[in-house]
Amino acid sequence: FNLAAHSHLLTSLQIGKCPQISDEGIGELSDGCVLLSELDLYSCEKITDFALTKIVNRCEGLRSLNLSHCYQISDIGLVNLAEKGKALQSLRLCGCDMLTEE
Repeated sequence: FNLAAHSHLLTSLQIGKCPQISDEGIGELSDGCVLLSELDLYSCEKITDFALTKIVNRCEGLRSLNLSHCYQISDIGLVNLAEKGKALQSLRLCGCDMLTEE
């Protein structure tokens, strides 16, 4: 079952603590669910900057994003998010160990 292909009107998705969610899956999701305004990826440990880039490039109306404990998100992904995530109002990054204070 391809969620993105059948859920193009989806605006909110919580898939936290799904350890098998990968960049590829998030890429497909963001391609098909461009109306997402809220996305919770709490503790999706396989998610990297690549997935974050796909999300911000395709889901332009994203207002709320939880990346807490997504250990592979780095400063590079966060800079891209800051540049392109114009609608973002809420961002959670607790436990993202690769982020620096710079």
